[in-house]
Amino acid sequence: MVSGAPLQLTPFKDDPEFKTSQKINNFEFDQVEEPKCPYGAHIRKVNPRNDIDQEVVTSSSIMRTGIPYGKAPNSKESEIKTTMEERGLAFVAYQSSIHHGFRRQQMGK
Repeated sequence: MVSGAPLQLTPFKDDPEFKTSQKINNFEFDQVEEPKCPYGAHIRKVNPRNDIDQEVVTSSSIMRTGIPYGKAPNSKESEIKTTMEERGLAFVAYQSSIHHGFRRQQMGK
């Protein structure tokens, strides 16, 4: 979603007005089942709600981001759909425990 609206609350279309709503900070979704966001989904593991014990959430939280490097594609590259420059995306994560953080997110449910 371009606006940052979560798929769980706006599953069929983007909602630019969402960021002005108080719902943007509503992280207490009481979803007993998993019809739209499976328990094993990456987004649910990195930003869990009420499904798991708060102690587990605290011990497994990580901060992560992608850092792009290299020049932006030029018009010729865009036209021929081929890169001519070195570029990429570096993954960076900060966590208190590799066992409880990144590893838990890579495991099943």
